Amino acid sequence: MPTWAWILIGVAAFALVSLVAMVCATMGIAKKVYQNILVRTDENKWRRANSYPPNPEHTHMFELGMQWGRENAAHMRPVEIENEGLKLAGEYFDFGAERCVIIFPGRTETLYYSYYFAEPYVAAGCNVLVVDPRAHGLSDGKYNCCGTKEFSDVLAWTAFAHETLHNREIVLHGICVGGAAVVLAAARPEFPPYVSHLVVEGLFATFKESFKLHMKAEGKPVFPVMNEIFWIAKRESGVDVAKNAPIRCIDRVKTPILFLHGTKDTFSLPKRAEQLYAKCTAPKKLVWMDKGSHSHLRINNTEVYDGAIREFLAE
Repeated sequence: MPTWAWILIGVAAFALVSLVAMVCATMGIAKKVYQNILVRTDENKWRRANSYPPNPEHTHMFELGMQWGRENAAHMRPVEIENEGLKLAGEYFDFGAERCVIIFPGRTETLYYSYYFAEPYVAAGCNVLVVDPRAHGLSDGKYNCCGTKEFSDVLAWTAFAHETLHNREIVLHGICVGGAAVVLAAARPEFPPYVSHLVVEGLFATFKESFKLHMKAEGKPVFPVMNEIFWIAKRESGVDVAKNAPIRCIDRVKTPILFLHGTKDTFSLPKRAEQLYAKCTAPKKLVWMDKGSHSHLRINNTEVYDGAIREFLAE
C-alpha cells in the first residue's frame, strides 16, 4: 500500500477517534444541562419558593404575589386533581364570581409565582385558580416537558374548574411555557367552548429557538449539545420537546386570544410574536410593552398590563 494511503487512513482514524471523544464529552455536558433544566432531580427542586432570589425584580414580584396571597387567604382552599397518573396540586380563590381564571406559570415556577398575576382578574370579576405544574411545587412528576405533556393538564384543570368548581366561564392565562401549554391545549379539537378568553405572555414560536437563546445567554455550548439534550429528553421522558411549536398550531385556535409581549424580550423574540399574531385566525389582540425583560412585563408596565386584561375580558 502506498505511503499516501497510509497517511489518509491515519488521518481518518484520528478524525474518528477525535469525533468519538468530542461526542462523549459533549454528551456528558448535555446530560448535566438536561438534568439541570428539565428534570426534577429531588423534592426541593422547583419547590414553592422564590425561584430566582439573586434577581431583585423577580424577588419583588414574588413578594408582592405572596402579599396578595396572604390578603386573600380567607377565600382560598387547596384543590387537587389527577391526570395521566399524576396528582396535581392547586389553590382556588373563590370570590363568588361565575367566571374563573386559571394561571399557568413558566418553567421552574409554582403557584406562589402565579399569585402576582391574579389582581387584574379579580378586578375584572373572576375567581382565581393557581396551579403547580407537573414536577413543580406539590404536584407529582419528574420531567418538565415544556408544554408537550402539560397541555393535557391544562385541559384537566379547565374541566375541573368548570365541572367541579362550577364556574360557568373559564379564562386561561399562561406565561412563557405556560402560555405554550395553553395554546397547545386550545388547538385541540376537544378544547371546551366554555373557555371564553386566552391570555399569553412572552409566548415563543418554537421551544427549540427559545431554548437555544437561553443556552447562549447562560454561556452554555449550543452545538452539538442542544440536539443531544433533546435526544436525551426524548429517550427519558418519551416526549420530543423540540417539537413544541405554538407557531405550528396557532391557526387552529378559535378562542379569542390576547398576546402580551415585550419589545425587549430576548428569549421569545418580538418578531416571533408578530408571526404568531399574523398566523392566528381567532379574534385577537397584541399589546406591546417597552419596559421589562422576559416574564417581567407586569412589574414594569402595571397599568398597561392590567388595563389590557380588563379591556380584553370586557369584549
